[in-house]
Amino acid sequence: MILEIHSYNAELFLTLDIEKHSQVAFAAKGTNIEIMHNGITHQIKTDKEFGALLNVVCDIREKLDESFNEKDKSLVIDIDEIVAKVCEELE
Repeated sequence: MILEIHSYNAELFLTLDIEKHSQVAFAAKGTNIEIMHNGITHQIKTDKEFGALLNVVCDIREKLDESFNEKDKSLVIDIDEIVAKVCEELE
């Protein structure tokens, strides 16, 4: 599967070729989201609190799991959109 992750706020566009869940990991760390793939860590800096980012990471993982279960060939993840949605839900 081709996984595209982007954030205009963080000026990040990342394209990953992954075949299984274990090839990519997401973490909330302080006010940052980290994406680990093939031994490389990409960091997205935000101004959001850890609790919100924890929900963002869970949402990303759910989208990824769903795409694998559906055997999708690609998935696009807009980090800014997910962060905005999660923050709105937490208000």
